[in-house]
Amino acid sequence: MKRFLVAIIGLFIAVPILAKDLNVALTATKIRVVKQQERRGDELYFDIAEYTKDGLQQFYRVPEKPIHLLSSHLDKIKDLKLWHNTLKDGESAQVVVSFIEEDYSPWDLDDLIGVVKLRIKNEGGKLIVHWSMPNTTNKGLLLTQDNKQHRFVLTGSSANYQLDLQLTA
Repeated sequence: MKRFLVAIIGLFIAVPILAKDLNVALTATKIRVVKQQERRGDELYFDIAEYTKDGLQQFYRVPEKPIHLLSSHLDKIKDLKLWHNTLKDGESAQVVVSFIEEDYSPWDLDDLIGVVKLRIKNEGGKLIVHWSMPNTTNKGLLLTQDNKQHRFVLTGSSANYQLDLQLTA
């Protein structure tokens, strides 16, 4: 009887130890210009929105304002970290990545080039991933490798960019 109780107590202690937290990161590994929106070049940034099942919301801009990325220098940008978080076992998150061409208000509003949505969940230390492009008829997905790296074609506002995103855990 004592062995049985010790085994049950050991099980309750071991389960939290076996649960694996995952440190997850989303990186833009490459951004390619196919067609700029503006004749003299585009000023670009990412808006990142993170939603959790607990209703928590986080919003980020990469790079932070007032800095932006110049379309003429995108070939020099490698491994730009867009988002990271730690997901406990059973936790999930949705990350919405908006790629935007910056203009100067109040006369000229920023232009949305494209959106990529990522749903992720930690199931027992294994990352479950679903990529999509909401609000578009353009499927945009060109390349998949182990469901962790994708290439998207973003074609809004008369611009055309290819965006490679990599998810690591």
